Amino acid sequence: MVLIGADASTDVVEVLRQWRAKIDPAGGIWLLTRNAVNPGYIDQTELIRLGPAASVVDNKICSVSDSVSACAS
Repeated sequence: MVLIGADASTDVVEVLRQWRAKIDPAGGIWLLTRNAVNPGYIDQTELIRLGPAASVVDNKICSVSDSVSACAS
């Protein structure tokens, strides 16, 4: 399991590709992002859309705190 901080400046596909190559095939990658009211926000639906380009599939979105959300691939 990998936890990665990401914001609007992150090349999400590249980060997911790099980590996908490093972890066990059954492993997971969580992208931690700011919630919508915070600078650097990434819409979770955008993360879901980008996943297949990195050979990952979204399977969970959750709220981590008042200011952070997460999307698992």
